[in-house]
Amino acid sequence: MSNMSPMMQGALTAAVGAVPIYYGMRTFMRGPTYRSSKRLDGQTVVVTGANSGIGQETVKELCRRGARVLLLCRNQSKGIEAAEQIEMELK
Repeated sequence: MSNMSPMMQGALTAAVGAVPIYYGMRTFMRGPTYRSSKRLDGQTVVVTGANSGIGQETVKELCRRGARVLLLCRNQSKGIEAAEQIEMELK
């Protein structure tokens, strides 16, 4: 490193220092991860926005765990379509 220019030494130091900061921020921004396999047999769960995205994935996981899931959606036809799709995927 002694034959590098001071500008190159500074750039290398900044790059090496930025890597742990990047991975630390990336981990922080992801948020906590819930890791449980608790059964929910006999439980009734209401999920809003259940016809797409996170709501739909939540419904799938709750069904896998044995819960009775009520899907709440703004559009009835999209809700019915989502329920049918979820049933097909979980069979």
